[in-house]
Amino acid sequence: MANHGPNQGRRLRLAISRFAAMLVAEARDLTGLSYPALDEALGLESGTSCRYAIYPPRKKTRAPQAAKIQSLENGVAKLLRRPAHKIVIENTAPLQRKSSLAEWIDLFVGYPLAEINLRGSEPADLELGYEYDWPTYNRLGKFSRVSPLRLDRVVNLYAWQWGILWDKGILPPQWSREHLGIPLDAPVEVFLPKMVANAAIERFVLAMSRLLSSFGELDEVTTLDVYRALWEISLRHAGVANAPNRFLNYAARLPLRVPEGFSEDALLALFQGHINPTA
Repeated sequence: MANHGPNQGRRLRLAISRFAAMLVAEARDLTGLSYPALDEALGLESGTSCRYAIYPPRKKTRAPQAAKIQSLENGVAKLLRRPAHKIVIENTAPLQRKSSLAEWIDLFVGYPLAEINLRGSEPADLELGYEYDWPTYNRLGKFSRVSPLRLDRVVNLYAWQWGILWDKGILPPQWSREHLGIPLDAPVEVFLPKMVANAAIERFVLAMSRLLSSFGELDEVTTLDVYRALWEISLRHAGVANAPNRFLNYAARLPLRVPEGFSEDALLALFQGHINPTA
């Protein structure tokens, strides 16, 4: 695997191998395709998907380069007719030690496509995940095409994200086009991206609310650190132009008490660099 940035390829090797194996498993479980058929469907060289699927790594294991793992995600998503997610690199070390709340909230260190210096991170601490902390297939569990409607299984609660299941008409009634008011002739590529985007925001807010509530009342320094992390997250989620609105939306919905002497607009101005925090 080639390096993209200082030691990126080597330090991400295990994380990328794990993620590629997961994507292959997701594709095969949802389609039932053989490895040769999957190679053809994804435009891979013969034998590639089989070697991607070997994890933990052995002699025959292969994994995409760091700059190509997003392409594999995009290809699998297109095959399964689900919206593709942006892959992020996370450092999970804060979860294993006593860290600040702000560090727990934001594990992000970069994107696989970016030239990023990972020398400060141990390979065992690096994971690939999805933006908004959308659950990966490994977190959801193995999907069974034999019993797709068992809602006691987490993976089936997210079955609606796969367009191929809409087309097969095997989703529960609450996810039917009729129930949701979606035209019967509307392609899944038209309505699913918005459904997933909305669900991703709701999941993020709920997860952050639960985490913040578990810490009880926060002091002013910690609260400012959390708001600062929330601003950085808003920049990634919404881009520079839309980050202010996203930040204010998140801030209003989370159990955070604005520090004395501030307003949410003042916090926004602070993080945008429009005011001097010591003035």
